[in-house]
Amino acid sequence: GYNWAAAALNVQELGNVIQNNQTRQLSADLDFSRLYNKSNYLKSINGRSRNTRGNRNARGRTAPKDDKADADTDAKDKKKKEKNGPGKAEKALIRPLLLLRKARFTYAETFGTTIPGYLPQTEFFGLSPGFNAPGWEFVAGLQPNLNQEDYGTEDDFLLNNFDWISGSRLLNRQVIQNYNQKIDARVNIEPFKDFKIDIDATRSYTENHTEFFRRDTVFGSEEDRFQGEYSHQVPRDIGSFTTSFVALNTLFENDIIGLFNQFEDNRIVIANRLGVGNHVDSLQNGLGFPDGFGRYQQDVLIPAFLAAYTGKDPNTIEVDRNYARNVLFQRLPIPNWRLTYNGLSKLAFFKEIFRSFSLTHGYKSTLTVNSFESDLLFSVNQPSRLNPLTGNFFSRFEIPNFVVSEQFAPLIGIDIRTQNDISLRFDMKKARNLQLSFVDYRMSETKTSETTIGFGWRLKDVDIPFLTGSKRNKGKKSSGPGLGGITGNSGRGRSSRGANGDPRDLDINFDFSLRDDVTINYYLDQDVSEPTRGTNTLRISPSVNYVLSKDLTLRAFVDYNRTRPKTSQSFPITNVQGGVTVRFTLQP
Repeated sequence: GYNWAAAALNVQELGNVIQNNQTRQLSADLDFSRLYNKSNYLKSINGRSRNTRGNRNARGRTAPKDDKADADTDAKDKKKKEKNGPGKAEKALIRPLLLLRKARFTYAETFGTTIPGYLPQTEFFGLSPGFNAPGWEFVAGLQPNLNQEDYGTEDDFLLNNFDWISGSRLLNRQVIQNYNQKIDARVNIEPFKDFKIDIDATRSYTENHTEFFRRDTVFGSEEDRFQGEYSHQVPRDIGSFTTSFVALNTLFENDIIGLFNQFEDNRIVIANRLGVGNHVDSLQNGLGFPDGFGRYQQDVLIPAFLAAYTGKDPNTIEVDRNYARNVLFQRLPIPNWRLTYNGLSKLAFFKEIFRSFSLTHGYKSTLTVNSFESDLLFSVNQPSRLNPLTGNFFSRFEIPNFVVSEQFAPLIGIDIRTQNDISLRFDMKKARNLQLSFVDYRMSETKTSETTIGFGWRLKDVDIPFLTGSKRNKGKKSSGPGLGGITGNSGRGRSSRGANGDPRDLDINFDFSLRDDVTINYYLDQDVSEPTRGTNTLRISPSVNYVLSKDLTLRAFVDYNRTRPKTSQSFPITNVQGGVTVRFTLQP
């Protein structure tokens, strides 16, 4: 029959699972405007000037005169005259120095470690009798050192405390250690009134470590569990990385094939900075790559790619034999920005014409490694071991693909609204996405540009006789613009309103957009560049909305879409649709 005693012994020998977690977070939210206002002098420059209209009581009436009060007032007025605050020139010089308005910074780290097979019994504060295991540091949330570089040294936490870990043959749970880091920084700058600059920088890094820690010898009795040596088995790291980035130097480069050729040429420069000797394929083809750092070695490809597409010199860009861990994943975020200016409509020259006038510009870019994992053939003890298939050194991490995306959103944006309810909108965007694959050594580049123009005009209290059933008075002039048999008063009077006094507004809109995008694949060392997808899209959409009453709205529209493909895999498409819609709302 079944040996229940042996089963109980095996379960006991498997031990328990211990784990700890730790979170570190630093947050700062600074409002510099309030700080400036602590000083009366800076407050007068930073704030808006207000006109004093005398001393009035709670009912808005002038307070009764008092001889003593008059004397005090005269003394105060005299002091004000002696120093009436900073003048316009003084404000113009000092206000730009107060450009920093707000700043927000968040830094967060989370750690966690799980260790199975823990044998000591817990007594007080999560510690064993004698307070030895697993240690005050572990109980406090500090993370034990599980770095592969320290295996077998005095800093190896698991090996130095192997007597805590079960030696059972049935122990098959992994040791797990997780790490996550996030950085988010935002700054608001206002060099002068109504001109705002928002700057932001972000970074996110995740790395999860797993391994088996157990005896090498799986044979022998359970009682002799210290016979076999404990070791780290199948260590594996997986994770992801993304950070704000800037690759602006080559975004407007029209010779996109020339950029890719520059990327190919940069490889030999980077490789020779990393190594010496002769690569196996160099002996055959005379390419000149050094030993272990060939054309497709990952620590060569990434800096060569970044040098080409950020416009940097491959002779000076940072390189490393473990580029992903020591350089790429250590990158600090580069700030992106967004600019907004709303002050034109407040200038005297434009104030009579525009109700609002807004200018915008923004740039956003990210560098992303969606996933990475340990190369199981890489050895920390033998970092110069060659891959027999490629003649290259194994990399610490395998990165399937590497992505750089950037966009001007918008490159320039204009939004105008006039005093007579005419609105104009102009928006120009430009974007690029670069994806380098380390699986088939292919780079995919997508470039997109889009221009949008919008027009709108709202006519208030418009009378369309054949829709409203009203009769036009002959010989009576309209107080507003006329469109054939349509009359309006641009908001003046109530002659063209509904029976309940509801305004009858006419909205005229016209939208135009032109979008061009193309995706091209490049293959290293094959002189092949082929478009895989891409379209040129034109959209025209005029419409007219007429509000007969608060319950009834009419809309006439036309939508024209024309798409022209850039490859033979699809065909041109033109869609035109239009019509009249009636919307009637029932209200209780």
